[in-house]
Amino acid sequence: MLLTIDGIVPRRHQLRVEAWRGWKESGKGLEPIIEAHALILDRIRERDPEAAARAMREHLGQAREGLVRLRDGRREHPGHDHT
Repeated sequence: MLLTIDGIVPRRHQLRVEAWRGWKESGKGLEPIIEAHALILDRIRERDPEAAARAMREHLGQAREGLVRLRDGRREHPGHDHT
């Protein structure tokens, strides 16, 4: 199991970096991400697992939005490195 986790961690980090890059390229800032994290923590503190799960899904939607934006930008500009 440890070998599996060791293999996943670098990819997970790469996806987080790419999601953030795409999010920034869409013109969005850090504030919505901070608000999403705060909402997740609030729902956990309230001991409301359904609301916490909903807030987490919404936040993962932000990550997906960033990844889609980055992917679409790469399609529009093949060969252009979006770093």
